[in-house]
Amino acid sequence: PLWERAVLKEIAPNTGNGLPQAMVDALKPLFGINAMGVRRVRLNAKLRRKNPGVTKWYNPDGSNNWKAVQTTQQGGTAYLILRDYSHTLPCTTLARLEGTLRKGKLRPGGGALYNSPELLVDLLIIAAFRLMLEGDTLDLDSVLVLPSGSLLPINEKDALNRKFPSRGALLGASGDKLRHALADLIPVAVARIENWWHEVSLGRVWDVLAAHGYGPNHLRRLLRNMRSLVKTLKTLLSNPGALQLRPVQSGGALLPTSSSSASASASALVQEAFSTALTGPPKSGGVLQMAVSPDLIGRPGEKGRRPITVENLLGPASSGAGGPDMV
Repeated sequence: PLWERAVLKEIAPNTGNGLPQAMVDALKPLFGINAMGVRRVRLNAKLRRKNPGVTKWYNPDGSNNWKAVQTTQQGGTAYLILRDYSHTLPCTTLARLEGTLRKGKLRPGGGALYNSPELLVDLLIIAAFRLMLEGDTLDLDSVLVLPSGSLLPINEKDALNRKFPSRGALLGASGDKLRHALADLIPVAVARIENWWHEVSLGRVWDVLAAHGYGPNHLRRLLRNMRSLVKTLKTLLSNPGALQLRPVQSGGALLPTSSSSASASASALVQEAFSTALTGPPKSGGVLQMAVSPDLIGRPGEKGRRPITVENLLGPASSGAGGPDMV
């Protein structure tokens, strides 16, 4: 089989078994945003470092610093598999390009981010997408700048389950400077955001939500956020303290989506969205790295699969081709 570079990440407790992150990642391509191709798998073991004192997954002499420890979790230990779009090349984050120092001071003139209108517009598009899904809107630490110069938002652990919007870097030491820089480019971003209503299939949006255990109430909330997205984004940049979101009616819990009534309700919401005058788009374009066979990666929401053995997924511990190393 063909092998590709990938990132293997153990799913942390209280993160919805990785479903929110997988769902958000699956929605990104529909809205013209880079994604990591997140899939969920269960392994028959947990991966741990042989020498905890070495932070990397390999030793200075090139030997592997990982071992497989038999899991005690029924059905196996849940992991996320994500494509490695950096291809092992170094990446940075927008937080570093923004230029805020650890002591809360901004470099004179700000960092490189303020000198790149293209990056600022792409950041606005990502912020709008996250605002629609009630994620960490302007968390610059979770937006990677790939070697190609394009942006990749990562680490969305929750979605459609927030009472108050996340303001992220706007509350930081350089919040005012960032707010003004983004506000100046709002007209450019708005043109792309409003195209979402013409280019994004709401039926496919529902398919993604349903495949990851989300119900009609979540689709209703997403559509409501989408209707007022431009206005909400402008308010976020002009007066962040004025925003408040209502909780999901179901309390945010993931719902079973196999019933015909759920599908019928969601279909009605999609038809309603098309028949209503709406505004809304863009188009821009401890983690373990490994080589993984694509046929071992389960589909989102797939049930009944046996836990994958570490040997099948990663290859023998002594194998350099199939073994893991650290990003």
